[in-house]
Amino acid sequence: MASQDNVARLRQALDAWNSVDHRNDYYSIYAPDAVIHAHGVTSVDALRPFYDAIWAAFPDAKVTLDEAVAEGEKLAYKANLRGTHRGSFGGLPPTGRSFVLYEIGILDFANGKIIRRWALDNAHEKQAQLQG
Repeated sequence: MASQDNVARLRQALDAWNSVDHRNDYYSIYAPDAVIHAHGVTSVDALRPFYDAIWAAFPDAKVTLDEAVAEGEKLAYKANLRGTHRGSFGGLPPTGRSFVLYEIGILDFANGKIIRRWALDNAHEKQAQLQG
């Protein structure tokens, strides 16, 4: 049952990520010392400013979990992020253009918390979408 509990925890965390009023609740899915290999960061503390920049530049940003497969304490997922470029991001001024980013990842859980995250995305295509 832990497998499905972890899928439910991930869905709940992504619901928080998508909610302007509850975004900080997203981080509760991580163990304090979680190791992250995604978006050029390695810790939860480093992830916070990255996501703050995303939320500032793309205030309508939403993550959708497309698929999740879990076995024991390991979970593989496919998700997408969509948003509209309303603020400066990565040195690029707002364009008003929309983008979609796809991510695949693997999460390791312990005691209901993510202890390790690996993720790959098509962020290079996002820049091209924003620049037209």
